[in-house]
Amino acid sequence: MSCAAAAMGGACWPALFPMFLGVFFLGCIIGAGEILSRYREGPWLAAFSLPGLSYIAINGGAAAVALYIILTAGWTFSASPELAPLWQVLIAGVSATAFFRASLFEMRVGNETVPIGPGALLKIVLVSVDRAVERRRGTDRAKKVSQIMSGVNFENAYIALPTHCFALMQNLPEKDLEEFKGTVKSLMEDLQTPAEVKASILGLGLMNLVGEDVLRAAVNNIRHYIVSGPSA
Repeated sequence: MSCAAAAMGGACWPALFPMFLGVFFLGCIIGAGEILSRYREGPWLAAFSLPGLSYIAINGGAAAVALYIILTAGWTFSASPELAPLWQVLIAGVSATAFFRASLFEMRVGNETVPIGPGALLKIVLVSVDRAVERRRGTDRAKKVSQIMSGVNFENAYIALPTHCFALMQNLPEKDLEEFKGTVKSLMEDLQTPAEVKASILGLGLMNLVGEDVLRAAVNNIRHYIVSGPSA
């Protein structure tokens, strides 16, 4: 009887424990990488939020289940017995990742297309991650942008500050830049919102694109030009 077959009967679990630990870790890495890539600011805050840890654990658990199925079926994926465990772990991690991001079919609900399948579960968890992160980041971001943009005059800054920020960065997505231009245009056309609030909104938009450190550096570099006073 092979070790894998014996393990299904409970005789060989200690020998297979490193494989399950490894595949769980691999699944967690994939899940964590996906979360970290979603956020320009505070990616680790997202990963270590309760929904974020749940998302990571789901990916790790799915990989472990996939390995259990592979071992039960006796699939080796390698002609070399020495390399079989490695291939089983890798295939389990990759296959679980693909399965949980798959949609069996899609339904149209109102104006949205809703995926039906395993991917829907992860999407629900990701929405929870987004909400948890935004709640925690909101207060912190409000304090930081208020500090950074203190004294900044919107009329002086709405062209100069974004131009300077973007010059400090490379390879910003064109789509994000176009959305930001739309935000600035709306602020310019808004005659009701106070100038101080417009400056804060401008700062928040730039913080989303370039991050806190770049925004702070840019404001400090050209503060003499964009501070409150007559429009230049």
